[in-house]
Amino acid sequence: MQTRRLVQAGSIIGVAMFMMAASAATLSFDTSVGSGFNHTANWTLSSSSGEAATLTFLPNGGNISGVPTNANFGTFVLACATCTPIDDPNPKFAGFQPFSFDLYITDITDGATGMIMGTSEFNPIASPAQVYQNVSPIRIIWSPLVLGPGLNGAISGSFGPTSFTTFNPTLIVGPISGTLNGNTTIQGFVDSGFGPAAAVPEPATLGLVGAALIGLGMFGRKKLVNR
Repeated sequence: MQTRRLVQAGSIIGVAMFMMAASAATLSFDTSVGSGFNHTANWTLSSSSGEAATLTFLPNGGNISGVPTNANFGTFVLACATCTPIDDPNPKFAGFQPFSFDLYITDITDGATGMIMGTSEFNPIASPAQVYQNVSPIRIIWSPLVLGPGLNGAISGSFGPTSFTTFNPTLIVGPISGTLNGNTTIQGFVDSGFGPAAAVPEPATLGLVGAALIGLGMFGRKKLVNR
């Protein structure tokens, strides 16, 4: 009987702790507000010479992900309808000037926003960068690489226990390259201790923990009396 009560109390604590962890197992973030090329909210960068081409940012808005987890902070799409392969007898390319990109990450769950700046680099080095149908010399280097936890990199609010890490570099694929033509994902990682829900447990969760502790207390008291 005593063993059964101990097991029951332990089970209640286990369920309560699972509920606390589960309530903080997901986190919502958004990269659609403020992000853009060259310190503007413009999501499309056009070629400066040669063929008409665009590099467009597709934000990841209202994403809900488990933490910790790999994350998609958005996608760049490079398009050039009239570019030709680099090995074409008369190759046609689009020229892109150096640029910067502001990636704003809003932690919807914890209520914080931070910004990571991307700076373009071209390999081979050329200005403007020459983008062909199957070749892109563009890559983006990010800094700082980590936002959070707490006030680290926060423009507003606090990231709490959550951190957002961006991976370097982001290699922009050619217009007909990649899993989807011209698509490049901004890859990152989201991590969190327990999240705000665990820091302030819900009343129901506190009730379960309290009931379990009372059960353990009664079990201990009865054991002393029996002695």
